[in-house]
Amino acid sequence: MTAGKPTETGRYTCAGGTQLGLSPPNLGSITLTRAVVSGVEIAAAPAWKPGAAWSLVWDLEGRQGLLRGKATLTARRQIMGREKITVSAGTFDAWKVRVGYRVAGKVGPIPLNRDMNDFEEWYAEGVGLVRSRSSYNTTELLSLRKERPSRKDN
Repeated sequence: MTAGKPTETGRYTCAGGTQLGLSPPNLGSITLTRAVVSGVEIAAAPAWKPGAAWSLVWDLEGRQGLLRGKATLTARRQIMGREKITVSAGTFDAWKVRVGYRVAGKVGPIPLNRDMNDFEEWYAEGVGLVRSRSSYNTTELLSLRKERPSRKDN
């Protein structure tokens, strides 16, 4: 990553404090021809308590070369609890979330049914994601600057 330049971007919509991802997952050399999303990516704050869980489901169709395929990709998040976490941007009282992915479907005659690596995320209230860690990657919030609301004198 180049400082100040994200390597990946995404689109989201928010309703009632709930976040839903609108960008389809990156599937490498597979060209998506249809993508339908349902569920919740990040639940609204009142739902956050240990044991709470929610899922985001992508129903996908696409092609890779001459092969066509269909698959369902499910991302399930579960709240594990709260803990203090320190990253470059500071120390936060954060919610620890376990994330698991499951893919089920076929590309041509080849079945795609597998659980993918679980990973963990930490979210701080008023900040958002401060760390994400998997067996192959760790992402952390490097800095945080909060804008103060402007004061208008009447």
